[in-house]
Amino acid sequence: MRNQAPNLSKRGAVMFHSGGVRELLAPWPFAHGVPETRNFPLQLWERLERQVLKETGTQVLLHGDPPGTGPLRRAVAEYVNLERGGRATSDRVLILTSSQQALTLCANMLFDPGDRIFIEDPAFYGARKVFDAAGLEAIPVGVDD
Repeated sequence: MRNQAPNLSKRGAVMFHSGGVRELLAPWPFAHGVPETRNFPLQLWERLERQVLKETGTQVLLHGDPPGTGPLRRAVAEYVNLERGGRATSDRVLILTSSQQALTLCANMLFDPGDRIFIEDPAFYGARKVFDAAGLEAIPVGVDD
């Protein structure tokens, strides 16, 4: 049967049924992994792709540094320090692919299933699903206007 959960862990079943795993029958705006191609600058992209391959070789096709490329992490740390008055260092910066990935990382690394957390009400739907899948008890707190 299509879209039926296989034998999963409790966390996996929650993720499956909450929409964390779904079939993309038709793309929708801003969907993950579904680029808007009508206005995409394909010729520019191809030119830049050739330029990067020429300059760096096939090394660029391999997996990068897990926390993100060094120059980008340094630039983020410098920005935080200059614009936000922080004391960031590049070794304390992680470059992630999305806010959803960041929320998932935080929920799973900083909390244990059953922990109680406060969450804005109304809240970002994706955040709520991440916290539910991590087994956290999310307590809604109204947002001031």
